[in-house]
Amino acid sequence: MSSIPGCRHPCDPFGFALCAAPLPGNGWAKHHDDIKHAIVALAKDAGLSVQQEVTTLFLAGLSASTARRLPEDFFSAQRGYVPDILIRLMDTSARPPRHVDRLFDVKTLHVRQNPEYSGAYTNNINVEQRALAVHTLIERQIRQADHDYLGTPTCPSSGALMDGPLTQRLNSFGRVSGLVFGAAGEVSSDVGRLVDAISMAAVTTHAQRKGRVHAPQALAETIACNREHIAMAHLRGSAELLLNRIEHLTLPSSQRNEHRDHRYNYSSSWHSAFDHLHQAHSHAERTRAARGSFFTRTF
Repeated sequence: MSSIPGCRHPCDPFGFALCAAPLPGNGWAKHHDDIKHAIVALAKDAGLSVQQEVTTLFLAGLSASTARRLPEDFFSAQRGYVPDILIRLMDTSARPPRHVDRLFDVKTLHVRQNPEYSGAYTNNINVEQRALAVHTLIERQIRQADHDYLGTPTCPSSGALMDGPLTQRLNSFGRVSGLVFGAAGEVSSDVGRLVDAISMAAVTTHAQRKGRVHAPQALAETIACNREHIAMAHLRGSAELLLNRIEHLTLPSSQRNEHRDHRYNYSSSWHSAFDHLHQAHSHAERTRAARGSFFTRTF
């Protein structure tokens, strides 16, 4: 064990102590959003219908009088039961194959410092276990909301909460897939399946526009490119968190109490916000054009 120059925080040979060092601020949320936006960008470029944090997701099928019984904050995107992404994908298992809406929720695990699971690694919670828990936890919250706001009764025999209209609406989409990203670069299998589905949609759409059938090589190369794109978004976010921790730890103690992770700042200036959005849009257009030229070369 050694110390970082300028502070007394220990640093082990593998960097786990540093990765678990405290970092005030909203860097965790920014890391999450960086990954989510990368996935959404790939899906949109593939021509898929994509929506983010659909707060009105559970209103379908509810009468106006029933919907009014839900509190205003039920529709907040910060609610844990609102999945991050809704994507319309091709269900190849159906006969005939058809497009269906699927829900996805992005989660990140960090070394002993996780907003939801403080002992994520010390308790042996891996990415697959966390992914399997995503739907269960959302369903539990929605079933409780059915009971609290819509008066759904409990089962007389078991005492468990019964499915109400909100729970039925959630389950109509199938299982909410957990897109879980770990601190060591590992991801849940749901991530690989989604990237493969997006890649298939991308090459199929491109082939249809060209009036031909895509080659297997094009699909393999697109999958590799998209996996690298998502992996880099995760790696970049993790690296920024690590660098900001080092900056925080090397500050004098008098400044450290006031220091915050500056990666997630909201501008109160309308003009600054507009300039930021314009720059983001220009970057997205350049990225989309570059990706389009890649498809043209490889197909």
